[in-house]
Amino acid sequence: MKTKQRLLAFGMIILANIVGFNSMAQDTNETASSLSLGLPALALIKTDAAPLNLTLTTTVAGEMVAASVENTSARIRVTSIVSSGTRSISGAVTAGTPPTNTYLKMTPFVNPAPNFVGTPGTVTAVEYDLTTGAAAGAKEIVTGIGSCYSGTGATDGYAIKYEFGILNPGDFGDIRATSGASMTVTFTISSEI
Repeated sequence: MKTKQRLLAFGMIILANIVGFNSMAQDTNETASSLSLGLPALALIKTDAAPLNLTLTTTVAGEMVAASVENTSARIRVTSIVSSGTRSISGAVTAGTPPTNTYLKMTPFVNPAPNFVGTPGTVTAVEYDLTTGAAAGAKEIVTGIGSCYSGTGATDGYAIKYEFGILNPGDFGDIRATSGASMTVTFTISSEI
């Protein structure tokens, strides 16, 4: 009986060793991680933070106020990641109209110091009359935008020139002093059809 017990104990020790070595043999010196990667489509747009101040004035008595003033410092910055196709940017007056007997024009132009990376598209360098306010409708200013980014510096992005002036200097008597008149031009980036 002792022999049977010894054989049984010996058999269990051998079996435990085989099972133990077997389970150890299942680990290796390498392993793998499963990853899920993504890059979402992005269409981010921002203009300069500070409002532009366009004022018709003079400092000389007897002289007409400036017939027009312009500002070329406005910039539109973007980050665009497309899944397919291209995007465009349009601008539209969403609030206000210029004072009586004056006009406001907007002209996108090619930035002289662009820092764009990727496919920034083509600027539509056309002068748009915004004098009628929202009735002027949306104006397409950039087309063919692919995946790109403009940079964040003061001179980065699509450049916009605004011009404010007197419609008809001959009707100078119709001009009235205006303080704080404001207009808002809203820019939208969207997929092209």
